Amino acid sequence: MMKRLGIKLRGSAWSICAVLALVAGIGASPRVSSAQSTPSASSARYSHITMEGASMEPSLHNGEVLRVDRQAYTHRAPHRGDIVVFKGFIAGATFHYLLKRVIGLPGERVDVHRHGVFINGHRLSEPYVRVPAMYFFLPRRVPRAAYFVLGDNRNNSEDSHLFGSVPARDIVARVIVPRTK
Repeated sequence: MMKRLGIKLRGSAWSICAVLALVAGIGASPRVSSAQSTPSASSARYSHITMEGASMEPSLHNGEVLRVDRQAYTHRAPHRGDIVVFKGFIAGATFHYLLKRVIGLPGERVDVHRHGVFINGHRLSEPYVRVPAMYFFLPRRVPRAAYFVLGDNRNNSEDSHLFGSVPARDIVARVIVPRTK
């Protein structure tokens, strides 16, 4: 599917999203066949993306096609636990869309230690994480209009513990997780 669109992807640990119909509404214009997009009157709101990489396992898997809502945050802010698609960069220059879970909200203090994530000093319950983080992240306050995001596969994810909080303006969609997840 990626070769058909001519999108080059790198770094499976990043869980890079190859955004099919999503990028069409953001500025890039890859060719998208009708079989890959949602043929409905609401197709401008909903798109499909293909998950690439292992950083969101066990919740999402490499090659899984996901439905996203591009208008989810026009009237509300992201909530803790939302899985979001955002603009990111690899090696400081190559633009890609990334997919991670919102952990810290604006103004909150986030730290990772003792195999857990702490928000304002309280351990976060994370039933979606199979193996806890084996790293330390010193307490840091999430800036206004930004979000702290992590992959569910904590030890195989390049996320906010490495590149910092994600500006709200860079979040472009919310993943609609199937009910079976």
